[in-house]
Amino acid sequence: MTKAQHMLNGESAMTHPIVLTGVNVNNGNATKWRVENSWSKERHEKGYLMMTTDWCKEFVVEVVVNKSLLSEEVLSVFQQELQVLSIWDPIGTLA
Repeated sequence: MTKAQHMLNGESAMTHPIVLTGVNVNNGNATKWRVENSWSKERHEKGYLMMTTDWCKEFVVEVVVNKSLLSEEVLSVFQQELQVLSIWDPIGTLA
């Protein structure tokens, strides 16, 4: 299934925030991400774990980035007309 299908079928949801604290870049491509989790320092490697870019593409739904780091192309999204999501839309899980 696609990421959208996983969410629409309730197989995945935005329920757990994490903090990306580092990245491994190989030949200009991000391959792995160091993640700080909120489960506690007793879990994983003192509260940190590694996730691959492929895993992130499959399961990460939303990322918060400082606007100063975005390209003009990405910033142009803010010029689009606002879309109101239905109350049952899975993006609202964390709201």
